[in-house]
Amino acid sequence: GYVGIKVNQYGQQKGVEDFPLQTGMVWYNPFTTDVEKFPTFMQTVIWTKSSTEGSPTDESISFNSVEGAAINSDVTCSLKLAGEKVPHIYIEFRQEPLTLMHSYIRNEVRDVLNRTASSMKAMEILGTKKSDFLDSVKKELNARLNSKGFTFDLVAFSGDLRLDPQVTTSINSVIQQTQDAIKAQQKIVQARAEADQ
Repeated sequence: GYVGIKVNQYGQQKGVEDFPLQTGMVWYNPFTTDVEKFPTFMQTVIWTKSSTEGSPTDESISFNSVEGAAINSDVTCSLKLAGEKVPHIYIEFRQEPLTLMHSYIRNEVRDVLNRTASSMKAMEILGTKKSDFLDSVKKELNARLNSKGFTFDLVAFSGDLRLDPQVTTSINSVIQQTQDAIKAQQKIVQARAEADQ
């Protein structure tokens, strides 16, 4: 479930070897060589507002809809690292996998959420098109990061989306108006049916 890469610290071949080391026993000199391990199995990371899940600090992600409504959310991602890309990932970022998830990957997810949400209404993100929104985010992340060795399997909201109270009131008002219109339409249909009877 892990891929290791040898990092030579001394000599003419100093640096990262250009191929991953697969599962099994590997001999190396701990004085001149480091081995960095990267998991190739599915990793799940969650960024929440809660101090009891994930990090004790607020890691929730905020983004804006096309109307400018600020939406705050807890986000979960499941992704894998391609074993053959691990040396390039290490050379580019020089970070261990957990740090990479909470820095570079989080920033990419936040950017794609913002870009995707900026073309949708808050009502759509909260309701009928939420799954389409998340599918678009996952597709865009894979398009941007597959070539770097990251494959996203899941992007989801964990729990309810949080909005400004005024926006919530406006949305509830629109929902109420829609329900009232449906009730009025049903009354007309019922009155016609009774008149025909």
